[in-house]
Amino acid sequence: MIEFQLPKKPKTIRESAPDPEVQAVENRSQASKEYKDLNFKVPYEFWREYKSASGLIGLFMVDILKESFQLWCKKNNFKMPTDP
Repeated sequence: MIEFQLPKKPKTIRESAPDPEVQAVENRSQASKEYKDLNFKVPYEFWREYKSASGLIGLFMVDILKESFQLWCKKNNFKMPTDP
């Protein structure tokens, strides 16, 4: 069996200043009122790469998803009707 050692993670957002949204989620009963699950399937290989990348850079998967959505909206000049 080949053993390998993962590189040490850099300081993450979790270890530095806590995000106000993360603090709001600490209480699980409160979180269920403020957050909604996204339930969809992705290919295993995509999930594995996504999970690995988020771990290596020290971010939550949801943070990458949020940034990806923001970049997609900007690239496609998409604004929600409620946006000013």
